[in-house]
Amino acid sequence: MWLLLINPKSGNGRGNRIGKLVKQELKALGIEYIDVSADSARESQENLKSKLSESQEFEGLFLIGGDGTVNLAVQELVGSDLGLALIPAGTGNDFARTLNLKLKNPEQLISYYLSSRPSLIDVGKVGEKYFVDVLSTGFDSMVNERANAMKRIKGRAKYNVSILMVLSTFKAKSYRFNIDGFSFESKAMLIAVSNGICYGGGMKVVAHVSTPSPAERYAAAKKRSSHPLTTEFMANYDFGFDEFQSLGCHHLEDGKSVLVAAPTGAGKTIVGEFATFLAEKNGNRCFYTTPIKALSNQKYQDLVKLYGDSEVGLLTGDSSINSEARIVVMTTEVLRNMIYAGSNAIDDLGYVVMDEVHYLADKFRGAVWEEILIHLPERIQIVSLSATVSNAEEF
Repeated sequence: MWLLLINPKSGNGRGNRIGKLVKQELKALGIEYIDVSADSARESQENLKSKLSESQEFEGLFLIGGDGTVNLAVQELVGSDLGLALIPAGTGNDFARTLNLKLKNPEQLISYYLSSRPSLIDVGKVGEKYFVDVLSTGFDSMVNERANAMKRIKGRAKYNVSILMVLSTFKAKSYRFNIDGFSFESKAMLIAVSNGICYGGGMKVVAHVSTPSPAERYAAAKKRSSHPLTTEFMANYDFGFDEFQSLGCHHLEDGKSVLVAAPTGAGKTIVGEFATFLAEKNGNRCFYTTPIKALSNQKYQDLVKLYGDSEVGLLTGDSSINSEARIVVMTTEVLRNMIYAGSNAIDDLGYVVMDEVHYLADKFRGAVWEEILIHLPERIQIVSLSATVSNAEEF
């Protein structure tokens, strides 16, 4: 369920036209929504506030309007987990420029939002109000105030007229500044505090916004602090983890089993190696299984390079090396035989990595994987890796 807020007066009626298109598209896609739009922007804001106070969860807010409508909505969205899906329909649309929304077609924007993950942005605060683009005072704020009071002149023309009217009488004002502990006083025609890249319908204040933003950096730091072992493990590598690798490690650290289905060469074995890292940290054991001896031998050599030969063992039909090690690489049948034999080796087992888990569907050997998944104690976390599982969601 989504929320929908339309300002029909935005952009001299553009909001009304685009709003109708958005409703038609959402209906065609079967997207359910609650319309909080009202006759006035303030009433719409109150409706939004009321809905956010309810216990019902929403996927996001489709907002059709300009920068003024965005500003009203932001006052209610700050502090919530609700994402803003902006479809610009105002006169200036400066916030849309900051977001780099290049898609002009409402249908394309809807498709973009439905298929994208939310991202964080910074907000500024003045008094008890928030802003997402530019806070200004002085000449430009007086121009804006006078333009908003004009009823007979519409669109950009009212701002041009307002500039001429204010310019004839305006004088610089005195300000006191305190920036990063440095205080001073000065006169100024205008002051603009920029969180975005432009205002006034495209007038650039800064060349670009920082990426990632401080909000994104804070969120990343918070995520790292919530999964310290993942963070420690990642520090061993000279490259950044992809999102699926990070998520897999996070779930493992949270005590869950995971299935990692990713193309060959994508780096899914990183999650399997994290299981070996956790075994080292937590003082229990990890069995790393593969379907064939050659893969077991290769993985054994890889893990020996990471942990040393005293910490890694190998069990195949041909080889038995350091079988009491904390990390043991083996063919899948060896683990199945251990389970049926009631081996004591499973007593302190914490993790099992099942490489090439799609062998589960093999008509000759699939029963081996199935028996392991069924008979392993529930306390043991399983990391399943595959490049060819097509129904990962149903696994």
